[in-house]
Amino acid sequence: MRQGGVRDESAAGVAAIAPGALTYLARQPIFDRRGVVVAYELLQRTAPGEALTDDDEQLTLGMTAKALLEFGLDRLVGKSLAYINTPAGFLRSDVYRLFPAERTMLEVLERVEVNGALLAGMRKAREEGYQLALDDYQGGAVFDPLLDKVDVIKVDIMGLSKARLRTVFSHARSKAPKATLLAEKVETAEELDIVRALGATLFQGFYFAKPVTMTTRRTPGHAAVMLQLAGALDGADLDLQRVARLVNSASVGLAREIDSVERATAMLGADQIRRLVLLLMVAGDNAGPDEIVNLAVVRAKMGELLASEYGVEPAAAFTTGMLSMIDIAFQTPMAQLLAELPIADAIRDALVDHSGGLGQLLNDVIAYERGEPIGRSRLARRFVEAYAEAAATANELRRTLTGAS
Repeated sequence: MRQGGVRDESAAGVAAIAPGALTYLARQPIFDRRGVVVAYELLQRTAPGEALTDDDEQLTLGMTAKALLEFGLDRLVGKSLAYINTPAGFLRSDVYRLFPAERTMLEVLERVEVNGALLAGMRKAREEGYQLALDDYQGGAVFDPLLDKVDVIKVDIMGLSKARLRTVFSHARSKAPKATLLAEKVETAEELDIVRALGATLFQGFYFAKPVTMTTRRTPGHAAVMLQLAGALDGADLDLQRVARLVNSASVGLAREIDSVERATAMLGADQIRRLVLLLMVAGDNAGPDEIVNLAVVRAKMGELLASEYGVEPAAAFTTGMLSMIDIAFQTPMAQLLAELPIADAIRDALVDHSGGLGQLLNDVIAYERGEPIGRSRLARRFVEAYAEAAATANELRRTLTGAS
């Protein structure tokens, strides 16, 4: 189902609250044949004054950040499944792994290009325990390769005649006999009777319930948790006990608390923490998330590659570079963001005062990106090489996150 900036009357009572104080998200229930809610589809909604976008990747990234970092999955769906709109780039980026597999249905959008990369991404997600749905299906032959690879086929019944509905449902059953058929955009009792007779066992549409817009106050605490998570990467070894504490406080929708170092290792690890930080930066409320993330990744990777030349740990250099744009992402002074956070002193000094070995490295990386002389001229060739590798890494990340070809 299409996401966007439209809000319904359920949000009417919040107009008096200061602009920017609230964040918005919608959910629409999915019912079984008994009329029991079994899932909710989560949809991006924008607050007054927020920019609208038609880009599926940005819509889903924004929805993901709000769902996990602002609302919390428990509040949004309880014990039900969460249906998450899943563009091709979102599937390839692995960001979907922030949602717990046992509580998530990845809803492959009808606007995807059906190709080998998409099929590989779907196969990988299923191997990781995620369920898959195909969105807005109306019988197009281009989607035949996907039908037997999804758990749920969402048949968009809007505008289809009875004869066409019979053809679509029959074709779906023949191609994917094990898939569950969900009739979406059901608006009348007559339509409900028709799709029930055709084999639909799940239902969604205005006949049951419109999407309800939910609001919550923006909480800077989530930003603080993300910064602390990033700080857990400030050394060569990951502080898993600290990660466990932080993730349990981050409302990231985990089905259960992480209560041991071993579970933290299995469920998260350093890559997952980096994914959380990147998500926050990509979907944060700033003027240029693509540019901010791109520059942060370049700085982080250059720092990691050049760390030995400055006598600092590569992991700490990576974290310093990654966080060096966080003040711009949050439109808050760096010192204020880092106040009271248990980030290593060396990283704090580098970010606030640009002092110490990490600070010297960060200074030179920034000087290089601006075309200015670096402090250690003898490393000029190493900077050229490091920048080339870092830029390639950042470009690949951006392609993955945005689904660009």
